[in-house]
Amino acid sequence: MIIRKSAIISVLLLFASVCFAAAPYKMEITRHFTLQAGYDNAAEISIEPVVAQGQSYIAGMPFNIEDKQVQHGQTEQGREIARWNVLSNTNFNMKVSGTKLLPVDENGDVQNQIKGLEYYLTFTYSIGYVDASGEQRTATGEREYYSADASSGEFVGFIPSHTEDSTLNQFIGGVDGSIFFVFDEKSSTRIQSDESDSSTSEDYLPSGDYKATVTVVLEPVL
Repeated sequence: MIIRKSAIISVLLLFASVCFAAAPYKMEITRHFTLQAGYDNAAEISIEPVVAQGQSYIAGMPFNIEDKQVQHGQTEQGREIARWNVLSNTNFNMKVSGTKLLPVDENGDVQNQIKGLEYYLTFTYSIGYVDASGEQRTATGEREYYSADASSGEFVGFIPSHTEDSTLNQFIGGVDGSIFFVFDEKSSTRIQSDESDSSTSEDYLPSGDYKATVTVVLEPVL
């Protein structure tokens, strides 16, 4: 009885092995995508920082303020630090405001006694919309904000000829917009100067973390 039972188990295991070996190999790949839609009055903006570790440090945050990517005149737009997206069923304006880039202490508090660094933020975008005649259109472009000039953050009229008929309920979507960062010329010169290492100089820049707060407000044009 014992011998026969062992023999049956052996045959079953062999059969299972043959079945697995005969089955074709299948590699499963999973992909995700996001459905985007709106109804009635809608206006939404989202900004997602690019993580430097996920981009092999060639883009994203944090970054070294001495990096050539963020120095004035070294690159056309600077370093990509974030991506942004807009959903709106009407033309819209944007307001961008920001503080100077300043060092923070070990408690995370901004050291306001240090002269801050000024910078440019370039918002690139590609937008799809429907014009007044009902035709589908696309528009690409960029807007630039300068931290030393508050008026530069007034971004007016992203859609050149959007329909005025709200009953059509046509939606505008911002697609693959990016935000780029670069210092202005004076800040770049200061960073590269020997004076930035001297604690007695007004251009002194202590080592450690630096922070600036940027606020983006979406204003639908009704």
